[in-house]
Parts: sequence; C-alpha cells; structure tokens
Amino acid sequence: MLVVESLLITLLLVTLAVSSYTDCRESLIHNALLLRAGILAAMLDVLYYMFFGQQYLVDFLLNSGLFILIGLALYRFRIWAAGDSKLLFLVALAIPGRLYTLQDQEGAGIFIILLAFITAFCWVAGQGLYIGMREKNLFQRFGSSRMNIHPTRIIASYIMMVGVIQIFDCLLRSIMSAVIFQTSMVMQSCYCLLVLFMLYVRRKMNMKKIILTAGLSWMTVLVLVTSGIYHLQYTVSVSILAWAGFLIALRLVVEKYSYQMIPTSEVKAGQILTAATVWKFTHSRVKGLPICATEDLEARLTADEAESVHRWEKSKYGEPTVVVVRKIPFAIFLMIGTVFFLIYEIMGW
Repeated sequence: MLVVESLLITLLLVTLAVSSYTDCRESLIHNALLLRAGILAAMLDVLYYMFFGQQYLVDFLLNSGLFILIGLALYRFRIWAAGDSKLLFLVALAIPGRLYTLQDQEGAGIFIILLAFITAFCWVAGQGLYIGMREKNLFQRFGSSRMNIHPTRIIASYIMMVGVIQIFDCLLRSIMSAVIFQTSMVMQSCYCLLVLFMLYVRRKMNMKKIILTAGLSWMTVLVLVTSGIYHLQYTVSVSILAWAGFLIALRLVVEKYSYQMIPTSEVKAGQILTAATVWKFTHSRVKGLPICATEDLEARLTADEAESVHRWEKSKYGEPTVVVVRKIPFAIFLMIGTVFFLIYEIMGW
C-alpha cells in the first residue's frame, strides 16, 4: 500500500511542479500533461482501492466530490481558468484516501483549496504593498488621481457579508450531518471560501445592490432567529468576518496593483484588458476589437481580438500602451496548498 501511495504522491507533486512552471512562464497548463498524469493516477487508484485501501474509498469519494464541485463552481463563475479546474481534478485523483483519515477530519481536502486562495490573495496583497511603498504611491489609483475610499460602502459590504454568511451557516446546519458538522475543517473552509467569493462578487455590485442584499439577508436572519430556527453564531461573525473586513480594506489599497501597463504591440491572446482600456475602443473604426469589459476570464482575448488591438495602435485613436489585468498563477498556489496538506496529514502538524 505504501508503494502505491508513494507513487501517487510523487506523480502529483511532479505534475504540480511542472504545471506551476508552465503557468508562471507561459500562462498555460498543458492539457497533454494533465491527461497523461490523470491516466496514470486513475490506474494507480484502481490498484489502490481494489487491493489495499477499500476502507478509504468513501473518504476518497467524499473529498473528490468536493474538489470537483468547487472546481466547476470556480470555473463557472470565471474566478479561474479551465486549466486550474483540471489541475484540481488531478489533485483529487492523486491523493490517497488514507491521508484524509490521519487527522480525523471529514472533508479535509478542502484545506488545499482554502490555503491556495489565502496564499494567492496574500501574494497579490504583499506584491501590491511592496510596489506601493517602493513607488511611494500607495494611496493613489493606477494613474494620477488619488484613491477614493468610501467608508459607507465598506460598512455596508461588511454588514451584507455578515448577514449572508449567517444564512449560509443556518443552511449548513440544516443539511449537513452531525458528524460532518462537528469537523471544523469543513465548516471553516466553507465559510472562508464564501468570504473570498463574496469579495469577488462585491466588486461588480453598486451601492444600491449592496444595501438591498444586506437588508434582505438581515430580514431573513431576523425571521429565522425569532422563529427559533436559528441562533446567531457570534464566533463566525467575530472571527471570520473580522478577517473579511480586513481584506476589504486591504483590497482598496492594493487593487490597482492587479493591473500592468504594457506596450500595445505586446498584447496577445489569453490576456485580459481593463475596462478602461476596452472603453477606449468605442470610438475606433477598427474591426474586431474586444467589447467585454468585465475584467474576468470571460474577457480573455482571442487571437483575432489581439490582432485587432495591434491594428488599433496604428489607428487614429490608438495608443502605444494598454493596461492589462495581472494573471494569478493558481497552479503554484495549488501546489503550496497540497504540500502543506500532505505535511499536516502525514506529520500531524
């Protein structure tokens, strides 16, 4: 059994390392690599669960199911690319089921995704703070105007998140079994993933939608509490949502460093232009220019659109530089999350 587990873990770490390298260097995770690794992992899984680890099959299926659902959701909401979801599926295949039981935590595999996102956010925040302090423009927007901080929006967003997560907590307590609910890893991971997702969604919400969502969520919480269905979870509100409030404030400071100015001639397929850049195309007669200004994966440039941007540079309204959204290489953060998970489960840290 240990031999098969060692082969699975070695295959996983090698694939993660190679994927991290290509994601950082080429902004691409190669399908051929994932396909070969996936086939090998599936063959080893058949051998492992048929002859050695039958008692761990349920844990394997539970965690793999969570990986698949989360991976599909993150791709569906354009939080990361299809290659990142495929890499997550490989992680699900290649982690031996026995490892999920070593620390007696149901659904402990979520820790990998949670740590990957926290690490990614910290990397972006740290990079932004470093650049801001180095260039002495920490409190200015990308450009020349000073950053506008809106305390009302921050407070309303925080109240909205508290209400939504209280409702989410009530749903979890209703639909999850007592055994799973008692495992803090699953619950805390669900809360933190929801916080990170709401921070993403909040960017696209205007003040009216934030206030409306906050009001509806707290009216729902009030009904649940007064009817005796639910009791407010102050631990959730104080610990996780205090951290969420810190992230909201920090993001206002480092948000501009999610962007990078590059020569227009270097624009290529797969990159994402900022909304301000896309709006500059509205007066141009150049055919085929991108029109999507959402700044998420839905706005990734095609080869034809990149070529149109090159032609736009030489047109009447063209400019020598454009601003693109910095790509986050999620592969390396998935590798970090996986390595720490393996250390935690195997060594009990």
